[in-house]
Amino acid sequence: MITDREISPQQVQAWLAENREMTILDVRNAEDYAAEPDLVPTAERMDYERVGEWCSRLSKERLSVVYCQHGQRISNLVLEELLAAGCEARLLTGGMDGWRAGGGATVPHLRAVRELPWAGLPLLLAVAGHPLVGGEPYAAGGLHAAVGREAEARAAAGKLREQDPPFPSNP
Repeated sequence: MITDREISPQQVQAWLAENREMTILDVRNAEDYAAEPDLVPTAERMDYERVGEWCSRLSKERLSVVYCQHGQRISNLVLEELLAAGCEARLLTGGMDGWRAGGGATVPHLRAVRELPWAGLPLLLAVAGHPLVGGEPYAAGGLHAAVGREAEARAAAGKLREQDPPFPSNP
């Protein structure tokens, strides 16, 4: 049963589809995050142990949706802090587990992608259509151009390695 302190994964999915303004906060512990370093779309990764430091920066007028792995202990602690600080906040029912069970999409967290051994950030940005790399996913100015530029730079520097991924073929 969903309480007035919670919001269902389906409701958040509907609001995301409507581009409704809200702040989504991933407060999973380090172990849960490391096991699956992806996020609910638009979510910000926040350290739950430092909620007292960052909660004052949240808009009090904008809904904050908080989730941990299971939607119980950690996110409830953060929710209490946010409510005490005067924020409009709700707990994502079931946490990340509930999000996935409800068919919610996830996105890779950029920090995790930056940790890839071969400059995965430009690749991710290109796939996402980010303007930093052309803004055209899977097109001449996007994915292939970003991968090609990375390979050219490594080859020019003599750093193209055997373990680097092969160039993708044009779709």
